[in-house]
Amino acid sequence: MDKIQKAQIALLTSNGIFYAALMQQMNRIEGKDVLPKDALAAVLVQNGRINLYTNCELYDKFNLDQMCRILEHEMLHVILEHGSRCPSGAGSLWNIASDLAVNSLIPGMDLGLLPGKDQFKDFPLAKSAEFYYGLLKDKQGKGDLSIDKDGDVSMKGKGGKMEKVKTGKCPSTEKSDSKSSDAEKLAKEVVKQAVAEAMAESSRTAGGAPAGLESIIDDLLKKSTVNWKAVLRQFVGSAVKCGSKSTWKRQSRRFGDTQKGKMPDRMLEVAVAIDTSGSITDEDLAEFVGEMKGILKSYKSKIHVVECGTSVDRAYDLKPHTKINSKFFGRGGGDLRPPYEYFKEKRKKPNVLVYFTDCYEQAPDKETIKTLWVRPSQVDGTKPPEMPFGKVLQIPRRGDSRSGYCPICNQPGCNCNTAARR
Repeated sequence: MDKIQKAQIALLTSNGIFYAALMQQMNRIEGKDVLPKDALAAVLVQNGRINLYTNCELYDKFNLDQMCRILEHEMLHVILEHGSRCPSGAGSLWNIASDLAVNSLIPGMDLGLLPGKDQFKDFPLAKSAEFYYGLLKDKQGKGDLSIDKDGDVSMKGKGGKMEKVKTGKCPSTEKSDSKSSDAEKLAKEVVKQAVAEAMAESSRTAGGAPAGLESIIDDLLKKSTVNWKAVLRQFVGSAVKCGSKSTWKRQSRRFGDTQKGKMPDRMLEVAVAIDTSGSITDEDLAEFVGEMKGILKSYKSKIHVVECGTSVDRAYDLKPHTKINSKFFGRGGGDLRPPYEYFKEKRKKPNVLVYFTDCYEQAPDKETIKTLWVRPSQVDGTKPPEMPFGKVLQIPRRGDSRSGYCPICNQPGCNCNTAARR
């Protein structure tokens, strides 16, 4: 029995049952030349399978506890989809950023790069890879970080001296060479299925996900119940901004190929408002977060979010792969009018405002922004309250397939299916 098998048994007999159950579903590939010489392990999704690569020449350099931490490290890279999230041209900086994100989630981690330690002393714990990547880019811009021609990174350490960052090339964080969207979708589904099975096994024997990973795994497995791409397309319709941009790809109709031509420039600007009044439960807010992720996946652009109780408590932009902060303010009185006043003061007018609310608070008298009111699935009553404008959509209960109800938005008599087929 080699050290990898012993590490898997050690995980089964500790709080790492989730990781051990995940490892059982992997195809193991062992050898001296399967990885870079300084890498012990890597987990890659290839051709619909999760492959665990291990470098047997390095086994003696690590004790059993360290082997367990390293395996957790590699599996977290895959669970967090660091390969597909890698920005174009990020290279070594993304490798460092993703290592910082993963290592800060592993209790007792004493290997590799850690926030709050050495050159990363001023880096906070438990942030996303995108957050750490932003900090690294800032340091590079200030001259506190440099990258040589071989991709090696140096940062200022104690006394302001540039010191090389000791990190290995990790295949688990590299962007896939595959350009096929179908291959990427397959890889994500393979990971989701494996994580779901590992969660089921862990829940039966150890009570669930490892400490600190509950929200991450929940985010991975949670699905939006609304087809937002179809709903917004059907709801917004011709309201989408349609301007034009100059481009050399088209010649000018008036001046020929000596001048730039015009190309239609369509951009859907979506804003989200969240009712955080006392009538909204924690379960409702969790459901709202799941649907917000569905909107993010449907439109690969930033979404402006406003949280509102009796006033706007927080406003921020959400981008793809940004972690949604589920700690909401408010939870007292409620008023649906402040977000409209906020956008008026900021001189912003999105194409559509998706307002997550139970619709029981006071709304504006007239529509200044095209509005889609979205009610939680568990709200009492089957008939939505009368709103002064906009359309009311209720989030469908999972598995709800009532006759005559649209499978996209769960509303009777709509034409979402027709819009989705256009």
